[in-house]
Amino acid sequence: LNFRGWAALTGLSVKAHHDTFLSSERALGFRLGQEFSALADQFRSGALDEEGMLDAMAGLVRRGLSPLPERHSTLIDRTLGWLSGSLKPDLDELYQSLPYSKRQVQRLVSRFFGQSPVRLVRRYRAVRAASLLSLPELPPEVETDIRNAFYDQAHMVKELRFFTGRTPSRLQNWNASPVGASLRPDGYSSVDLFAAGEGRQLGEEID
Repeated sequence: LNFRGWAALTGLSVKAHHDTFLSSERALGFRLGQEFSALADQFRSGALDEEGMLDAMAGLVRRGLSPLPERHSTLIDRTLGWLSGSLKPDLDELYQSLPYSKRQVQRLVSRFFGQSPVRLVRRYRAVRAASLLSLPELPPEVETDIRNAFYDQAHMVKELRFFTGRTPSRLQNWNASPVGASLRPDGYSSVDLFAAGEGRQLGEEID
């Protein structure tokens, strides 16, 4: 589930419930949760095959979705656009783009994204840098952009290791690994990892 999907399906705070097992009743509500749980018995008995099970699960999730308030949709979209705009987006730009106080923005971003704006900057800067550094070749301008996004080489190594489990020297060998697959651009489709000008500099290499 992306950020919008989680909010529309559960209404629960990402910050309060990340990395947590939730019962179907907690996530979907009691009625749909009971229906969801009952699917397991139908699958075990043979009443549902694999395709039927997946269709039934998707149908229940679809029924559980509720429209997000427009102000919350706007906050999510503007936060995603802000993250997509630069390797190191300016915090004041986010605060100025939203009709909330600074404290409210911090609280709502933590609710929908699980982390504060400051932490999101760190996370996506590291993921972007790792995705770019894993490419076979990089134009000098892109390498300069990556270096300028961190205080120094030691800071970059520390941040990449913390958020991706890889150091720059190990990124070239991650292509066939689950880590590589999950940190590729399509694994972070909510945020355009190449929106900060790197896409134009890389040309067709990002396709």
